[in-house]
Amino acid sequence: VVAAGDVFNPPGNSAIADLTAGMLDKGTVQREKFAVAEVLEQTGATLNFGTGSHTLNFNAKCLRKDLPLVLGLLVEQLRTPRFDAEEFAKLKKQFAGRHKRNMEDTDFRAGGAFSRAIFPEGHPNRPPADEKYLADVEGATLEQVKAFHAAHYGPAAARIVAVGDVDDAAIDRALGTAFGGWQGGRAFPAMTKAPAL
Repeated sequence: VVAAGDVFNPPGNSAIADLTAGMLDKGTVQREKFAVAEVLEQTGATLNFGTGSHTLNFNAKCLRKDLPLVLGLLVEQLRTPRFDAEEFAKLKKQFAGRHKRNMEDTDFRAGGAFSRAIFPEGHPNRPPADEKYLADVEGATLEQVKAFHAAHYGPAAARIVAVGDVDDAAIDRALGTAFGGWQGGRAFPAMTKAPAL
């Protein structure tokens, strides 16, 4: 994880954290998205990104021998996303379409309404109204996404957990190489007592 979830969205736009995460698999400065996909396909590895209320979440699966390669690719995607304008326009349409489809699901609608009923304004677990989120996706700019990435992505609060048949020394070497010289990000905010509901 990295401290770059929805709670860090800039005032006035509830979709920037999601859109920033969505751009991570659209290519990097070093390779376009099809080259990234080819690396994963050739190794049989998977690599996924998504946002939660406080975090950008990522997970990967790979063979032991491919761990340094996949870790390197993960950090390349985190550090240097391509931020292609055409891909961003497509992503916004995909996000809007997916959200509209979700709005046809009664469970999704009920869950959102329940969360908005029990969590007050400003609470990290309170989702935006559907219409607000769709408007925010439409109104988001690539410059906002780049600024969010610059402000929140970095090793300051990064947490990586490896499980399975792993070589600890190889992971340490791979992380040292991949994260070397990278600075930035921000720490998780201090937890405060939630107000009474």
